Amino acid sequence: MARNSALISKRNHAIRSKYESLRAKRVKGRKVYTAEYVIQMLSDEFFIATSTVEDIVYRSR
Repeated sequence: MARNSALISKRNHAIRSKYESLRAKRVKGRKVYTAEYVIQMLSDEFFIATSTVEDIVYRSR
């Protein structure tokens, strides 16, 4: 059975906002995390494939 589209939408929004906040973190003017590392972190946190996280993050721009 497929997941509810509202739940998927909510998850995708959470992934996008978390991605943006992690990419915006800076220490002394330098970014703390690379894009690849953030995608891997989100993949581990949300238990989905890295390619799915990439699709969610880059498709929404």
